[in-house]
Amino acid sequence: MRPSSARARLVWLAPLAAFAAVTGVTAVVAVVLLTGDDDAEPTDDASVAGPVAAQRIEVRDAPEAAGSALATLAAGTPLRVEGRSVDGGWLAVTELDRERRPLAEPGMGWAPADAVAGVADPSALAVVDADRFRRQPLAGTPSSATPATGPTLTPDLPDLRVDDVYARDNRLVVVVANVGSADADGPIEVRVDGGPAHRIDVGKPLRPGDTLERVLDREYVQRRAEVSVALSAAAVGEENAGNNLFSGVVEPDSPNDLEILEVAIDPDGDHLVVTVRNNSLIPLAGQVTIGVRQTTPTNQLLLREELPLDVAAGGTQRYELTALSGVGLDFLRIILSSDAISDADSANNTFPR
Repeated sequence: MRPSSARARLVWLAPLAAFAAVTGVTAVVAVVLLTGDDDAEPTDDASVAGPVAAQRIEVRDAPEAAGSALATLAAGTPLRVEGRSVDGGWLAVTELDRERRPLAEPGMGWAPADAVAGVADPSALAVVDADRFRRQPLAGTPSSATPATGPTLTPDLPDLRVDDVYARDNRLVVVVANVGSADADGPIEVRVDGGPAHRIDVGKPLRPGDTLERVLDREYVQRRAEVSVALSAAAVGEENAGNNLFSGVVEPDSPNDLEILEVAIDPDGDHLVVTVRNNSLIPLAGQVTIGVRQTTPTNQLLLREELPLDVAAGGTQRYELTALSGVGLDFLRIILSSDAISDADSANNTFPR
């Protein structure tokens, strides 16, 4: 049995060890005396301070079960916890001697978080760069590199991702999420198909797990089409910039419709005038084709013109067909078509109806 004075000292030091584990500070806080076989179950003596292997552990070269085994640590092995993986499921550990002092050739690697005892709050540990840590010299591993003093720790970082792109009232909506572990504080911009930048942040940090949904000004969904959205946030140091691009098919959620509203003969120029109306919720732009045929007796094509379309929602656009004059409306058929939109009602694209 340990003398009562020694027990009192270790009990006094236990809170200090827990504080050191939480803050990422490594310190020698107690002398741990272990007896018996290396593979024995860990002691449950309340006076033991500092992280230890709660069971026999095979430390691995990556924070995943598929990682290569680097060393085997017996239950009760004193450990220095260097930090955690991004998901918190693994701890980066370094083997210590029985007096919790550094070893010349320690076993180092990744251990499951639930296989390490004596860590008060693993989620409070710093995130360790898994790629850099796996390259540290490990026990029994030849290396010509200069021995490292410890793993490279990386701070918690935000990670912006384009979560979704869709249409609402035929206007393009972009959803951005922060899937990282720190606030994204800074301007956030998106570009659609390489066009002008749209700033979408609200001027305050986007917290981990939060999403930002914005309707983009002057970005309209006229037809079903492939859309590319690129996100940029120059002032935000991201954990992963590879998920800042969205590419997918977006289609209108409300009908778009063009119709021939009126056909007339200009009284001054004696040429054909066609008035088109936009029955959509959004402005429409692009190209339209107007064809004119003589109905009897030949069904002959008299004119076919591609013309610019730029008409406000609910507005009209007038087309002067000056190339066609001296004709009467009684024997004409006018046809309107456009690839610029998904036209919901093709029946109103002809005159007369």
